[in-house]
Amino acid sequence: MELNKEAYIETAEVAEGVTVTVKVPANTLPEDVDLVAEMLAEDTQAHADAEAALAEAEVQYDGMIAMDIRFEDAQGNEVEPANEVEVSIDAQALLPEDADPETVAVQHLKEDATGAVTVETVANTDAATGDITVAENAEQPALNMASTFAVDGFSPFTITWGENQQVTVYYVDTNGSQIKENVNDVNLEENEALDLAQYGEDNRIDGYRFSHACLDNGPAENGDEGVEVDQLRYYNGKWQYGQGSYGTTWKDWNLPEGLKERRVFLVYEVTARDPGVEVDTVDTSKEITINLFDYDTNAINGNNHTLQFKSSSALPAADKNKKVNPNYWTNYSGSNAEG
Repeated sequence: MELNKEAYIETAEVAEGVTVTVKVPANTLPEDVDLVAEMLAEDTQAHADAEAALAEAEVQYDGMIAMDIRFEDAQGNEVEPANEVEVSIDAQALLPEDADPETVAVQHLKEDATGAVTVETVANTDAATGDITVAENAEQPALNMASTFAVDGFSPFTITWGENQQVTVYYVDTNGSQIKENVNDVNLEENEALDLAQYGEDNRIDGYRFSHACLDNGPAENGDEGVEVDQLRYYNGKWQYGQGSYGTTWKDWNLPEGLKERRVFLVYEVTARDPGVEVDTVDTSKEITINLFDYDTNAINGNNHTLQFKSSSALPAADKNKKVNPNYWTNYSGSNAEG
């Protein structure tokens, strides 16, 4: 069978907005073969086999798609390359908007002559594999994905991803006003629970005390405090919230339509301020001296920067409802007390 004498590039459309391109080196494939690429529907045995292979290899993911990429001759027979080829997948709006870009990976489900399948990761965020880039789609609430990698054979491929497990915490008062910079570095491991009351207490804010926590459209959104919760956890690939400190009831945390981030509102109340203690007026008949220090760089009337006052007579009896008459005080410092 005569192989291609020159290198060439062939592209096939997998689905709307999704294409596969293969760079074929010289002397790699027979002359009359075509590139075929297609999605594996979720209700097919081929898709189920792909899921089983990932499970067997203990690949962790929240979502996946599977596709078959191959070359066929005129009779529909699959033909394997004699040399390594470069494969590029360009997928517009393929991934859900809550997919974590750092978790996206491409796996090659390599099948040997006995039918045994080996799962090989051919592209992820690790520099040792092929390249992956993920970006927001400008027209749809989804993510674009592009990947380039090298393989020495064809069979089903899978693209897997994990959900974005990051939560943004908003610190607000009971009126919904922000009182502290938001943080978005709260990440939970699988099955790990976060006690929001304790988290609120640990993140104290001067002048406030923690009141409660709520989800999604909390006070900062529209005055509606939303769902009041006590705990959060990431359990079996799903976000859940708990209500009740003891015997917590867990419910799935599904984002409202149009909301792109998981948000927790920690609501704080203003701390009651001490009105102060009333002090009675001092009753004294002895002379009192008051020194007022002027720290301006210019001397006052050439004297030191001190204004000294002494009472010219005994102070009147204490009466907290009356003010002391300033005429009882005389300036003895020689400085001008005015100005």
